[in-house]
Amino acid sequence: MAANLEINLNTESKLHFNSLYLHTAMAAATKFYGREIEIFQVAEDNNSEGLTRRLQINDNSVFINQLIYSGNISNRLKYNAGAGVNYVIGKEPDRRIMMFPSIGNGMVQLGMGEGRNQRFNSSVTETAVLPKINVQYLLSADPEKISYLELGYDSRISSKDFSAPIYNYYWAGAPGTAPTFSVNDMHLDAYFNQENLSEGDFRLEHFNDTYQVRRNNHGIYADLIHKFGSKLTLNTGLRADNIYTEINYEVNRGADVGSNTIEGLFLSPSLNAKYELNEKNHIRTGVSRTYTLPQDKEISPFIYQGIDGNDNGNPNLEVSTNYNFDLKWDYYISSGELLTLNGFYKHISDPIARVDQGNSAGLRTYDNVSDHAVATGIELELRKSLFAIGQKQQWYAGLNASYIYTKVELDPAFFVQNTSSGLEGAAPYILNADVTYTLKTNRNLGITSALVLNYVSDKVHTIGTRGYNNLIEESFTTLDLVTSLGIRDNLRLTLKAKNLLNPEYKLSRKGTAAEGGSQAVITRSYRRGVLLDFGIACKF
Repeated sequence: MAANLEINLNTESKLHFNSLYLHTAMAAATKFYGREIEIFQVAEDNNSEGLTRRLQINDNSVFINQLIYSGNISNRLKYNAGAGVNYVIGKEPDRRIMMFPSIGNGMVQLGMGEGRNQRFNSSVTETAVLPKINVQYLLSADPEKISYLELGYDSRISSKDFSAPIYNYYWAGAPGTAPTFSVNDMHLDAYFNQENLSEGDFRLEHFNDTYQVRRNNHGIYADLIHKFGSKLTLNTGLRADNIYTEINYEVNRGADVGSNTIEGLFLSPSLNAKYELNEKNHIRTGVSRTYTLPQDKEISPFIYQGIDGNDNGNPNLEVSTNYNFDLKWDYYISSGELLTLNGFYKHISDPIARVDQGNSAGLRTYDNVSDHAVATGIELELRKSLFAIGQKQQWYAGLNASYIYTKVELDPAFFVQNTSSGLEGAAPYILNADVTYTLKTNRNLGITSALVLNYVSDKVHTIGTRGYNNLIEESFTTLDLVTSLGIRDNLRLTLKAKNLLNPEYKLSRKGTAAEGGSQAVITRSYRRGVLLDFGIACKF
């Protein structure tokens, strides 16, 4: 739901108010049966196999509000001042995880270890205040000549609070007395109820994990854009950010208690240039230095039990520094048609990546894995009109393909199996292609329908440590169909059919020589299913 309001205060100033509310909810009941050496270690006689049942609800809301005042002081001097207030609520109420090691012949037994049977309620709220102001001065009175100086300030003052009451179920009897079930016929209410709790057949352990993240970031910047003659445009800028992030935590049953801060002054210079060889051929290039701040989930040591494994953050992460260079050629084939070829290089100091902790709990965390990493590649983009049917119907095709080479040198004392690796999350090959049909009628009706294909090659999911090879997210291809119908200017209907191919998502890891060779072992495998979505958007 969105609302936009614009008020013309006078001929020189305007007041804008924008408000947006988004809500998403998801409920899932999943079963996983397979081999897990740590969780089902008591089932050694049955290949360490077992069953995990997971019931989960996610309920998220986002409120975004902006108030912007803009005006002209003179023909050359204008300004914008405003602030945003965002409020985010994320809930995961009454998540239930139950684990059952196999005892053979299609039977399983209630797991008895720590965290094997759990109910979990989490809530995270974040309030962010985002003030900003900028002043722009036109260096030339000629409207055809782009030339101006812009000075600005913006900040982010936010507070995030996370709380997760957790209840662990423990069967009170000896291991051999735990309830047993058929894999296909499980009824837990007969065992986990108030009567059995009162009689001591099982016990509950309760604890509450909490963490808070406070950010107080302020930035100022200066941008200068000037066009030299009719062909060359330069854009140079400098940004200074004063960063302060504080995290306080008491998580993992009180095992991790503490606080940490990330603070400093960071300067980000940039220089970009565009040269117009002729009307259809443009060359662009740019160099810059930027910074990557750790995300909240990367710095909180809270252990989150995800479907594909357990992750916790690292409060000692450092900020990464990125040195960027790119060179791009744009060829404007015709109106609405474009061919772009882009080459890029990135040098990253103190890169952040997800790593395997190499412990018996199978935890993954985040670390500054090296003093530097590199990423370089090439990207091709094409937007082309295929053919038209009369004046009202048009077919288009789009293509975006990229090759990315990444490398990070690893400490051989800690990363025993791999002394170098690709960057986590960076797929070497990515392909996106679409075919789009548009129809415009004289009755204020418009139809747009697009078939979109996406391919992502194998990529590093988690960097292996202590003798383990990298965990790989294997390649997959998706196909989506998106159709929208516009009625006049104030009503739009959309229909989305996503993930039509429903590919299998796999995480795999190659074994070491000590484990009998380099054959890959599938550690996780699942399908997301096909999503059908219908929406209505109205403008008033």
